[in-house]
Amino acid sequence: MFNGWDEGVAASELWKAILDKQGYHVELEYADVAAVYAGLSTGDYDMNLDVWLPNTHATYLKEYGDKITELAAGNTEAKNTIAVNADAPINSIAELAANADLFGNEIVGIEPGAGLTEAVTNKTIPTYGLENMDYQTS
Repeated sequence: MFNGWDEGVAASELWKAILDKQGYHVELEYADVAAVYAGLSTGDYDMNLDVWLPNTHATYLKEYGDKITELAAGNTEAKNTIAVNADAPINSIAELAANADLFGNEIVGIEPGAGLTEAVTNKTIPTYGLENMDYQTS
């Protein structure tokens, strides 16, 4: 399971309960996204129930796809987004560069190995002129 991905925790716990009831011994482990895909490719992990396509995990499937079997995707329309509170002083990402000081000149992201982190780094920051903002990952 991916660290901090609650929908994956819920799905994994559900399937663990079902499989345990059928007599299987299931051990759940938490790891960062990159480590999970690497572990699947080497056989260190048997299964991952939290694949987001077509964008979020596409890079990992491209890298490890020939060494893992994709059974199904639970979310084939996942979108990567940046969000602010409803009471934020701006209403769109297009306004962010001009108002960076209102956000401490900082964008706070999720873990470094996430597909969203890759998208923000390679697409969002250059597209919206956010190169002067400090992009922090968790």
